[in-house]
Amino acid sequence: MILDLGLPDWDGVEVLRRIRSVSSTPVIVLSARQQADDKVEALDEGADDYVSKPFSMDELMARVRVALRRMAPGGVVPEPFDHQGLHLDFGEFVATRDARPIHL
Repeated sequence: MILDLGLPDWDGVEVLRRIRSVSSTPVIVLSARQQADDKVEALDEGADDYVSKPFSMDELMARVRVALRRMAPGGVVPEPFDHQGLHLDFGEFVATRDARPIHL
């Protein structure tokens, strides 16, 4: 999962905490925040990687490949995550907000 901390309606770190409470899916954080303490907070809250904006798409895709390699083959798909209209289905790779698709 790629999570941008700059969410308009929610605190991105809180979203990360809630995801971690129900899922071990790899999470790569994107953020314009470049301070070390912001990176440390996200990593301590469960992010598997942190990419600061601006970034190259090649770098991001390489980090995604690393995260996918680390996933155990035949791993259990976590239950869908629902919170205040946000729905994440990890098995179907679908995200919706208020039942409207989020195009990632």
